[in-house]
Amino acid sequence: MISKYEEENKGVKINWTDIPYADVQSKLVAAVAGGTAPDVVNLNTQMTLTLAGQGALTDLNKEATEDQKSIYIKDLWDSAKIGDSVYAFPWYASPDIMFYNQDLFEKAGMEVPKTFDEALKMSKEFYEKTGAYLFQPDEFFNILFEENIDILSSDGTAAAFNTQKTADLLKEYKQYTDQGVIPKNNWGSWDESLKLFESGKLAIVSSSGSSLSRIKDEAPDIYKTIAVSKPLTGATGLSRNPLMNLVVPSKSENQKEAIKFANYITNDENQLAFCKKVSIFLLQQRQVRILTLPLIQTHWRDRQVLCQQKQARLQKISHLVLPISRTFRMQLIKFIRHAL
Repeated sequence: MISKYEEENKGVKINWTDIPYADVQSKLVAAVAGGTAPDVVNLNTQMTLTLAGQGALTDLNKEATEDQKSIYIKDLWDSAKIGDSVYAFPWYASPDIMFYNQDLFEKAGMEVPKTFDEALKMSKEFYEKTGAYLFQPDEFFNILFEENIDILSSDGTAAAFNTQKTADLLKEYKQYTDQGVIPKNNWGSWDESLKLFESGKLAIVSSSGSSLSRIKDEAPDIYKTIAVSKPLTGATGLSRNPLMNLVVPSKSENQKEAIKFANYITNDENQLAFCKKVSIFLLQQRQVRILTLPLIQTHWRDRQVLCQQKQARLQKISHLVLPISRTFRMQLIKFIRHAL
């Protein structure tokens, strides 16, 4: 991808550097402060908005062209929006799924919970029976969102979560934390959750499908115990679709070229190629339509063939000469039609 871009854009040299996810924000802030800001950075939406609020990122709604901005699904484009400014090109998303250790649930003799509330109430008994945590909570910010508690006032100018409902929720989590039956540290840490899961000390992880590949490589015995289900949900009934973005630091010395390259990485062709290699959710309007249309066409083609097969079988049945009354025969055909 990079070599092709350099070939098509003479004079541009791309230096791609991977750094640990946990170090991204601190290294970026230090680089910007030191006058050595990179031109393009991969950040999640929360980190993007934090840095945008500090004036560290370029307003792409202002600096990018209309053609560059037009390729993204609107809701995901707007996810990095503050006022009239947008600070990121959406790159990839990975909707959460739940994967759980079947052996631990069999040992506990308990059903898999569907909500965070159920999981909390089950966590003490589960830990006592298995010696493993049932689940690891999200960051408290996300817990509030999942439980339908407003973070900010409607005008976005003041905190709105200082309520009795929030206090009661926090006390409940503290109660189970004090008992030692849910983890005390690293809430919301994807890496920590996988480490606990791979060691058999955690029963449930909600993450993207790509995490399964890591578990398969790092803990093949645990991988064999995995079953998959819908992720835990709170009062909203919603599950997360974590989004990663490409941003251009405001101190970049090559902003125009940086915007062009970031848009190139996230364009239709490269995103389609990317999603064939890893488990991601497409963020480009055109590619979603391209992939969805064949699925719809295949679905309805299969349905048409199935209906034709059913009709042929029903036609044969309806011409059978049965030594029974016509009424009973029609009831029988109606029953078979429903069963087919």
